[in-house]
Amino acid sequence: MYLFRKSRKWLIFLSVLVSIEAGGLWYLKYLPYSRIDVVNTERREDLYWNPRQSPDGWFRSPGGILHYLVKENYPSLRNYRKIVPEKLNPGKFVQVEEVVRLRQWVRDQFRYESYLSGYGMFDYEKTISLRKQERGGGICDAFVTFFVGSALSVGIPARVVHLQSKDWQGHYISEVWVDELGKWIAVDVLLNALYYLDGKPVSALEGHLSYRDPRKRGKLKMVRNGSTTQPNNFGVILERFANISVVNRTDFKEYGIPFFGKKLQFVHFADNQTPRLGRQERILRPITLILLPGFILVCMGVMLISIYRRTS
Repeated sequence: MYLFRKSRKWLIFLSVLVSIEAGGLWYLKYLPYSRIDVVNTERREDLYWNPRQSPDGWFRSPGGILHYLVKENYPSLRNYRKIVPEKLNPGKFVQVEEVVRLRQWVRDQFRYESYLSGYGMFDYEKTISLRKQERGGGICDAFVTFFVGSALSVGIPARVVHLQSKDWQGHYISEVWVDELGKWIAVDVLLNALYYLDGKPVSALEGHLSYRDPRKRGKLKMVRNGSTTQPNNFGVILERFANISVVNRTDFKEYGIPFFGKKLQFVHFADNQTPRLGRQERILRPITLILLPGFILVCMGVMLISIYRRTS
């Protein structure tokens, strides 16, 4: 009877710990940056550089953040090179109209399927497997991954950008380097649009700065170049320019997004008007992934040893 009561107390204690761990993991899963580290910076140079000045694709920012754009011969882009029409290859000088044509072609390769959220994110090969299948499709993450893969496969510098509203509603877009303008511009593949301010295409950061400036916010426009695809919810997406984060690398499959080891990074622009992101995740990750599981295992060991000693 004593052994039963003793074991029962341990089991109740373990049940409480497991419940706390399960709750922590559930909460962590739904935090926007649970699996990708956030680097907060107020330096624009940590997000933007001229990729034409980095022929090997590598760039280390003044703040020490490492960026990498893969080249056309990257293995995971092999199938993209086979399917992207030759007429969409811009050569060495990228113009806005060529970006628009590529965006429109990519948008036609997928159906919008909300139930496939996250399925193809940061995986070129998995994303391309969704193309024009009977049950294929996806949302912004799949569209953007496919677009970035397509652009890189024909030599257009491109990367993933994450937008997030103040209430954690996210949206993935891309940015491409346009030689015609000498700058990065934001490309919303799902909405089949570019963003314009005062008649000129803007980068994600320029969109963010316009969003938070009352004098410019109403001037930020979505230009769809004749597209009629759905969804078309610019008002909702505009709110997500409250935070912008550039994904620092495009070698997705090799670099990955594991909980441990090498990780992609969200390089988030944060200054005195834009708060920092990722604090809760940095606290919860070690607690839910290391400390609590370790403590649970120790308690289980102590309980088993105690039972063994009492019964032997």
